[in-house]
Amino acid sequence: MRYGFDYPTDPAPTLGQIVAPFSDAAGGALNQLTLGPGTYTVSNAVGLAGANPSFTAWRFNGGSNWVWSVVIVDDATKGVVLYGEAGGIQSSQDAVASQAAVQAFSASFSLATTTVLDFMIRDYYLADNAGGVSVAIDEVTP
Repeated sequence: MRYGFDYPTDPAPTLGQIVAPFSDAAGGALNQLTLGPGTYTVSNAVGLAGANPSFTAWRFNGGSNWVWSVVIVDDATKGVVLYGEAGGIQSSQDAVASQAAVQAFSASFSLATTTVLDFMIRDYYLADNAGGVSVAIDEVTP
């Protein structure tokens, strides 16, 4: 299953920007997680127990352009809660995954109330994509 969002242009999404998440999964089911109020840290989960070992980066444009990025959206408001991007465009999934910035990625966000979050990549045409990104979500403060 692949998850992305519609947007009018290609700049990286900004905090609070409204996007339209979608999935090519049967029924359009989104990749979601419900979290309570608190502050959370997002990090690259590659190598951690439970992480999908093939989700180290994702390919776009149907060719050899691989990147590492993740978008987290509040499902109720469709506002971006976090946009994380690390490293740069590489010619292979392994080349992206081996970048120090990708391996050490860490960012945080806060929620005031219990929130359903949608997780996706930064792309609107999913048919040419491969791979994916595994992230770990850790609560810093309740």
